[in-house]
Amino acid sequence: MMIKTAAVIAAMLVAVGVLQSTQPLYGENEPGTYESIIISPPADNDTTPVFKYTKQSDMTIRITGYNGGSDVNIPSAIDSLPVTGIGTTAFIGSNIKTAVIPKGVTFIDNSAFKNCKSLKKVTLPNTLTEIGPYAFCDCTSLKSIVIPKSVTYIGNGAFGVTDEKTGKINSSSDIVLQCTEGSYAESYAKANGLKYKLIKKDTDSDTSSKPTGKDSDISSKPTGKDSDTSSKPTGKNSDTDREPVTPEKQKYMIGDADGDKYITSADALTALRISAGLDISNEKKTKVCDIDKDGHVTSADALDILRHSAGLKSSSRIGTLEY
Repeated sequence: MMIKTAAVIAAMLVAVGVLQSTQPLYGENEPGTYESIIISPPADNDTTPVFKYTKQSDMTIRITGYNGGSDVNIPSAIDSLPVTGIGTTAFIGSNIKTAVIPKGVTFIDNSAFKNCKSLKKVTLPNTLTEIGPYAFCDCTSLKSIVIPKSVTYIGNGAFGVTDEKTGKINSSSDIVLQCTEGSYAESYAKANGLKYKLIKKDTDSDTSSKPTGKDSDISSKPTGKDSDTSSKPTGKNSDTDREPVTPEKQKYMIGDADGDKYITSADALTALRISAGLDISNEKKTKVCDIDKDGHVTSADALDILRHSAGLKSSSRIGTLEY
């Protein structure tokens, strides 16, 4: 059994090497095709922005990379198809200063803007529902951001900072989340010790200014007799009929088998060992390693986790929190 497991691991590693060097991943006309395409490659001295993207099987576009100027204005459509997502590590470590994300985008994936240290201004659309883990982590120049009330999920460390001594990511940072009362963003800020400012109007907004002054209503902990510390909106001005999914309820990061808040090849190995019967599985391990949700942890789940750890195309569930 050990020999068979070792052989599977070797095959998985070889597969990752092949996938890193081969694009597109599937045949051009096969169902579920994912294409890597560059828009308008610039000529010499041309500052036309260059986007890398994938065309999804549902005929939508996901932005996966960028090579252009410091001011990013993401198109709402490419090849007459709607742009609906910003993919994993799409802008990671880039020198961009501003980013306008268009209406129609519904998710920002894991580490999409991580370590963009020059990023000062972000505009999020009111179609956005998900901000993935570490999406804006280590964006140290980003002092304020408006989170639309349409957002119902924010991943672990989305606005965190990396501790230089330990290398661990802290959930809190100096950023101010501007959000509406009773919104998911408000409950997320409270649960993670983030500063926040309640705003009255929920629109696509300029986030470059940092709220100041005695009336700025910025707090990491609500105070005063009128403060609402509940994550459930109440009163006649409540904008929603349901309680938001609060971070306190979120327990498991999908793909993180060892629970260290990072998804690595070690997690893939754990999943593989479970699939081979070499590791004792419990309810939590099964939940985080069963990527395709078929009720079993298999080598296919392990490969999906391994691909994610290598920065390759993988299930969008990996890195999300479920409870």
